[in-house]
Amino acid sequence: MKETMEYTFAAIALIQEKTKAKPEFEPNLNDEKKGCTGEIECPKCGGVLHYSVAGGNHHIWGTCETKDCLRWMM
Repeated sequence: MKETMEYTFAAIALIQEKTKAKPEFEPNLNDEKKGCTGEIECPKCGGVLHYSVAGGNHHIWGTCETKDCLRWMM
C-alpha cells in the first residue's frame, strides 16, 4: 500500500507540473465550471494514466488504463 501511495503522489506531482505549463489552464483556475483533462505516463507501470483537474478547487482524479494499477479521486 505504501508503494502505491508513493506512485500516486508522484503522478499527482507530474500532473500539477504539467497543468501549470498549460496556458489554456491558467485562466480557468478559479472558474468552477472549467478545468482540464489529459494523459501522462503512469509512474507505476508505464501505461497511460488519464487525469482530470477541477477548475474551482483543483482536485485531481486519475486512473491508469492498466488493470489494478493506479486510481484515485481527491
